[in-house]
Amino acid sequence: MVLQVIHLFGLLLLFVGFHRHLEVSYNLDSPVFSKIFAPMGRLTFITVPHDFNTSGNVFQYLLPFRSWLSACPNGEIIIFGKSVNKSFDIVISTLISEYPFASIHFHEAELGMDNRPLIKDWFVRGTALATNDIAIFLNADILVEYDFNIRLQKVYQQVKKFRFLLMIDKTFTKLNKPIDHHLNRSEYNDYINITNVHGKFGCDIFIINPKQSPFNLTELPPFVVGLPAWDNCLIGNAMVSHATTFALTSYINVFHIEHKKVWDAKVKSEKIKNLNRIVNQYLRKCHGNFVYNSQFKFFQNGTYSPHARSAFNHPPYFI
Repeated sequence: MVLQVIHLFGLLLLFVGFHRHLEVSYNLDSPVFSKIFAPMGRLTFITVPHDFNTSGNVFQYLLPFRSWLSACPNGEIIIFGKSVNKSFDIVISTLISEYPFASIHFHEAELGMDNRPLIKDWFVRGTALATNDIAIFLNADILVEYDFNIRLQKVYQQVKKFRFLLMIDKTFTKLNKPIDHHLNRSEYNDYINITNVHGKFGCDIFIINPKQSPFNLTELPPFVVGLPAWDNCLIGNAMVSHATTFALTSYINVFHIEHKKVWDAKVKSEKIKNLNRIVNQYLRKCHGNFVYNSQFKFFQNGTYSPHARSAFNHPPYFI
């Protein structure tokens, strides 16, 4: 009887301790969609956001960054940008104060044509700087859900032996009104209209293992941020090099916040026009007759194909 009482008391202590752990880990004022921090593999988020000149933009940038660290509170964020106006100092200091276990770094971006950051530099240096086995290259306007890391780790366990390039299509959403302060969870529905989805289109997230790149990233053409085609080229290169290449759109949701264009998408330079003509020819060679599509169901059904190419056989889209 005494042993049973001791046993029950021990179980009660374990329950109380576990419950307290959940209470400590759960922050009601934490970023979008966050719930409980489940200790697991760390993620490295790598982004090239546009600089901003007004303090009002701080809150809109903080919203996606907070969602990343809510999914992985001990994760790593690597920011490439221009340090001229020190606009990201307040973003980094705020995140560090909110997520003391996270690692956040700022690096000067290498610029290409029209004074825009180079895509190749983003991927090559980001891969070299990442300290985790999963590196996520994404735009700074992307929100992830609280279970992003949980789901991604499950996928990683199935592809970690291979060179891989994983993609996620963005789901569009709108802010109901400008964000001018740090949002509490109770305010999310007032500001973020996640039911206003009007299409899934374009990749804003690419995921690789930085220790074994899907192909030689230094061979990427000199694409610059804010212009199309580079995502096609990335996917095409991965396929040609026989890397495991597929999308996770049906398994993991990410949300793109609509905003005014921060990068001027108009092609003003004749050099850029010529580059895009050359790249189009390169894309045809890379893609063949394949385009990417969600293939994670093959993993779940146990019919994994090493290359996981899309079953859709039609020409790729071009600029």
